[in-house]
Amino acid sequence: MTLAQLFVYGTLRPEASDLLGRRARDRLARESTLIGAAATSGRLYDLGQYPGLWAGGGGRNEVTGYVIKLAKPSLTFAWLDRYEGNEYARQRRPVALETGGSMVAWVYMLRRKPAARVLDNGDWLDLTGGRSSALTHRASSQPRRRHRSRI
Repeated sequence: MTLAQLFVYGTLRPEASDLLGRRARDRLARESTLIGAAATSGRLYDLGQYPGLWAGGGGRNEVTGYVIKLAKPSLTFAWLDRYEGNEYARQRRPVALETGGSMVAWVYMLRRKPAARVLDNGDWLDLTGGRSSALTHRASSQPRRRHRSRI
């Protein structure tokens, strides 16, 4: 069986409101169900209109986002892989759920470490000044529309 869980941390987050990811985010919402707020290890970089997640960096770093379950993973990943392009590689990674426990989910990771600013708090939506809701929602909560992001 194909792994159907995807961790999103930028423009595809349910509460993101940027124009860059709007169509992809809307399509993803139709093709998935929200599992809940989550976090994974890594460093988050500000790449301008979107963030990038890099696995290295040392120390304890967390990136916040959501885990969603794809209804038809092979069909959704076909267009998501094109959306993310060659800058990212889809990898299986452990994610910690806000409600407790953990699971393995697909995560789009940067292929190369960028020469960009690190977002120390690990939350792309905080870049624009608003308080992130990523790890304050319950899995059954509806996410709020918020600021911009990439994945």
